[in-house]
Amino acid sequence: MKTRSLIAIIGSFIAGLVVGGICVGTYFGRFVGDSLVSLKQLEYVESGDAAFDAYKEQGSAIAVYALTRHLQKLDDIIKIQKDGA
Repeated sequence: MKTRSLIAIIGSFIAGLVVGGICVGTYFGRFVGDSLVSLKQLEYVESGDAAFDAYKEQGSAIAVYALTRHLQKLDDIIKIQKDGA
């Protein structure tokens, strides 16, 4: 009887470690994913600011190029969100 109790306790402890590890891994993966998306969004905002500055201060060819780059970054963010969903 004592041996069965000890085996049950050790088995429960190991099962708890496994389930806890899976939960922590899932949480950490979601946290890292959200952080990467936030960084991409920040990059998008900076790109938009640069495109707007080019529109205000530079010639039309440079403004069109900056806007094209900005739209490419938007496409990248949309692709990341679709792949992640």
